[in-house]
Amino acid sequence: MKRFVFAFVLLVMYQKNASATSMPDSLQTLLNTAIADTTKANICKQLSEYYATFDFEKSIYFANEGLKISLKQKLSVKSAEFYKQLGVTYYLNGNHDIALNNYLNAVKLFEENLDKSGAANVYLELSVLLRKHNDLDLAVRYLLDAIDLFNSNSDLNGVANAYNNMGIIYETKSNLDSALLWYIKSKQLYETRPNATLGISYALCNMGGIYSMQKEYDKALAALTKSLELRLVLNDKFAICQSYTSLGECYSAKGDYPKAILNFKQSIDIAKEIHFRDILQYNYEQVANIYQQTGNYKDALEYYSLFQSMKDSLYTNAQLNQIEELKAKYENDKKEQKLVLANKENSLKDLELKRKNFYIALGFGLVVLISLVAFLLYNRYKIKKEAELFAARANQKEQTAKSVIDAEERERKRIAGDLHDGIGQMLSAAKMNLSALHEELHFDQEEQSTFFNRTQDIIDECCKEVRTLSHQMMPNVLLKNGLASAVREFVNKLGSARLKVNLHTHGLNERLEETIEIVLYRIIQECVNNVIKHSGANTLDIQIIKDEMEISVTIDDNGKGFNMAHQENFDGIGLKNIKTRVEYLNGKVNFDSTEGRGTHVYVEIPL
Repeated sequence: MKRFVFAFVLLVMYQKNASATSMPDSLQTLLNTAIADTTKANICKQLSEYYATFDFEKSIYFANEGLKISLKQKLSVKSAEFYKQLGVTYYLNGNHDIALNNYLNAVKLFEENLDKSGAANVYLELSVLLRKHNDLDLAVRYLLDAIDLFNSNSDLNGVANAYNNMGIIYETKSNLDSALLWYIKSKQLYETRPNATLGISYALCNMGGIYSMQKEYDKALAALTKSLELRLVLNDKFAICQSYTSLGECYSAKGDYPKAILNFKQSIDIAKEIHFRDILQYNYEQVANIYQQTGNYKDALEYYSLFQSMKDSLYTNAQLNQIEELKAKYENDKKEQKLVLANKENSLKDLELKRKNFYIALGFGLVVLISLVAFLLYNRYKIKKEAELFAARANQKEQTAKSVIDAEERERKRIAGDLHDGIGQMLSAAKMNLSALHEELHFDQEEQSTFFNRTQDIIDECCKEVRTLSHQMMPNVLLKNGLASAVREFVNKLGSARLKVNLHTHGLNERLEETIEIVLYRIIQECVNNVIKHSGANTLDIQIIKDEMEISVTIDDNGKGFNMAHQENFDGIGLKNIKTRVEYLNGKVNFDSTEGRGTHVYVEIPL
C-alpha cells in the first residue's frame, strides 16, 4: 500500500509562529519604520515564517531581505537561521536542489558558532530531503547526528522529532514493525513534554498509517481520528490536510471507497488553500485510482489529468498507457451509448457513425502529439534535474570533507592545549618540587645524588618533548604569522648535520585563507616526516611559490626513493592523508620517485 507521510520537523515553526505573527500588516509597518538593522532582521524572520505555508514568494522575499542584513552586519547565527528558513520554504515548494544548498550553508554557520540546537534541526531537515530522494543511509546518519546533539542539549522535543523521522525512513524501507516502534517511542516521549499536542498528533497519524498497511483497520481509524481531533483544536491546516489524506488511504485500503473519496477531497480543498503541492498531487492520483477501480472512467480521467498537470507535464510511459487506457474505455462507453441511440433513430445512423469516427481519429492524433511532446519535455527535465542533483551531492561531499578536516584540526588544537596546559604544567610542578626537595635532602652517598640529578634531567627532557609535540600539533606561529613563518620554524628545528634542509618561499607576503594555510602546513609536515623516517636522505629542498592563480609546493630529497610500480607503496596512511587534503582544496598532487634517486613531490592548489 502506497502511503503519504510528512515529517513533523518541517511544520513545528509554523505552529509556533501562527499566533505570534497574526498581524502581518503591523509587522510590515514596523519594518518600514525600523532603524536598527537587527530589528529589521528579526521582523523579516517573523514575516518569512508567517508566509511560509501559503505564500512562498513573500516568504522567500523576506528571508532574502533578512539574510542580506545579517550578512552585512556579520550576524552569523541569524544568517544561519535565514538559510534554514529558505531551505524549508524551497523544500515545501518542490525546489529541492535550492533547498539543499541553503541547508548546507545553514549547518556550516551553526557549527562554526557551536550552536548545537541550530545544527541539529538542520540535520533533521537534511534527513527529510535525502529520504525524499531515497538516499536513506545518509538520511539515517544525519538523524543519528541530530539525536546526539539534541541529547547533549537536553532537548527532548528534538529527540522526539528525530524518532518520528526515523520511523518514516524505516517505513520507506518497508520495515513496518521497526517503523511502528519508532513512532511509539516518539509518541511516548512527546507525552512527557508540555505543549506537545502537535507532535503527539504526528506520531498517532503515522502509527495509524502503519496499522492500516497491516490491515488492522479498527486500530488505524482510532489513531487517525484521534490525530485529526488534536489537529482541529490546534487549527494546523498542514497537519489537518495530512490527516484527511491518511484517513482516505485507510478507507481505500479497507474498501470503503465513498468515505475514502470524501476524505481525499477534504484534503484537496485544504491543500489548494495552503498551496501544499506534494500532497495535492498525491490526492489527485489516489482519487483517480479509486474512480478507475470502480469503473467511473470519466472522473478517473479528470483526476489523472489534474495529477499530471500538477507534476508539470512529467509523464512516464506507464502513466501515458494508463491515460490511453482510460480514454479508450471512455470512448467505448460513448460508442455504446451512440449505438443505442442509432438503433432508435435509424435516420441519423450514418451521421452519428461518421461523427464518432472523426472524434476517435482526432482524439488519437491529439494523444500521439501530446505523448510525444510530454516525452521530450520529460527527458529534458530529467537530464536537468540529474545534473542539478549531482552538483548538489558533489557540494555536499565537499562540505563533508571540510567538516572532517575541520574536526581533525579542532582535535589537534585540543590535544595540543591539553599537552601544554595539562601534562606540561604537571611536569613543571614536579620539577619544582624535586628542586625544592634537593635543597632539603643531604645524600650520604654520591650514587644517590647522581641518581637524583639524573631523575631531574629526565623530567627536563619530558618537558621539552611535551612542548615540542604541542607546537608540532598546532604551532602558534602558523596562527599568528602565517604559512611561511610556520614552515621556516618547523624546518629550523629539523636542521642537523645528518639532514640539510633548504627552504625557498616566494609571493607569501600576504596571509592566505586559514584553511589553506593549515592544510598546506600539514601536507609539508607529513612529507618531511616521511623523508626523515623512510628516505635516508641528507638533503631536503622545499619550495613554496604563490602567484595570482595558485600556490605550489615542491619537496625534493636525495634519499633512497621507492618503486612506484608497487601499489603497496601508496597504501600508507601518510600518502592517503596527503591526497585527501589536496582533493579537499580542489588541487592536485604528483609523486615521482625512483629507487636510489630520491623522491619528488609536487602539490598545486588553485586560489
